Amino acid sequence: MFNFMKRIIFFILLSSFFICEAQAQRSQICIAGVDVNDPNDWDVWGWDDWDDWDEDDFYYHYRHEVKRRRNDGRYRTTLGLFEMGFNGLREMGVDAYSAYSRSEKGFMDLDMGRSLGFNFNIATFGTRISKDNSFGISAAIGLSVNDYVFRESTRIGKVDGMFHPIATSDDLKKSKLNTVAIHVPVVLEVWPAHNFFIAAGAYADLMVGSHFKSKFPKEKLRNSYSNFFQAGLTARVGWRNIYAWGSYGLSDLFDDYRGPELRPFTVGIGIGF
Repeated sequence: MFNFMKRIIFFILLSSFFICEAQAQRSQICIAGVDVNDPNDWDVWGWDDWDDWDEDDFYYHYRHEVKRRRNDGRYRTTLGLFEMGFNGLREMGVDAYSAYSRSEKGFMDLDMGRSLGFNFNIATFGTRISKDNSFGISAAIGLSVNDYVFRESTRIGKVDGMFHPIATSDDLKKSKLNTVAIHVPVVLEVWPAHNFFIAAGAYADLMVGSHFKSKFPKEKLRNSYSNFFQAGLTARVGWRNIYAWGSYGLSDLFDDYRGPELRPFTVGIGIGF
């Protein structure tokens, strides 16, 4: 079932880029928040005559350009440049720790208040589907950096090809799992009002780095058992350039029989331009 879902998500991701390319004349393509389809947009920061401006000139110019961008009739993507959220791990099945002893169960329970995630959508693509700009599709390519801070400071080790908590006499102050992935979200967007939007879709992550880390003593353990390809669902609701967002993974965090059966989820806020 999950292999089928991966094919569907891959098809959605691939199709979105062809749609954006085919409709480039009415689309938005941004690199770090700057619309590369609109030559005038490069002047939003006043780069052409920066040396001749003071602070008041810059503020007036910026407000004028932002207003022009919002009312020029072109479609605007809902995917922001920067997103932050709180991470969680959902236990799957009857017992996510079925392969562990009773004393080991729950060793990856999180402190969500300190488990932060960050998405940096370096390049975003958005195109309208309806002529009145009330319905569209957007995609992005960026980086996703996530910390999963354990509620109990636990040293993690590899035993017989699996992650296990390791007994230690050291007074650990903090232990966590860190992941870095190439992040590709694709969402369908609805604008029921001029500045209000709702978006929902899917995302795919390609894991490029992951490790367990503890402090006092400071140790790192490379996480070679994480799923390289991870996918899930995502949604957003917002007003203008600020929105709430959430994501839920459809794939387990670890390869089969390498760790607990856990799926990541995140809730947070995003900021666009």
